[in-house]
Amino acid sequence: MKVFDPDHAKGDWWFHFKKAGFISGLFICSGLIGLIHAIAPFFLPEFLTLAHQRIRKELDRNEH
Repeated sequence: MKVFDPDHAKGDWWFHFKKAGFISGLFICSGLIGLIHAIAPFFLPEFLTLAHQRIRKELDRNEH
């Protein structure tokens, strides 16, 4: 894993910013709901499985 790569997302910064922000938002929201589910397991029992599938789908999309 590289910590700094000056050639990463070169030339299409805006698209990369939007996609990375969207995926990060999915992770953050899913994590918060997952914490609620950990306290109250009856709340949205299939949510984390569906969130995992959605995040995987977004990561597998090869648009650029």
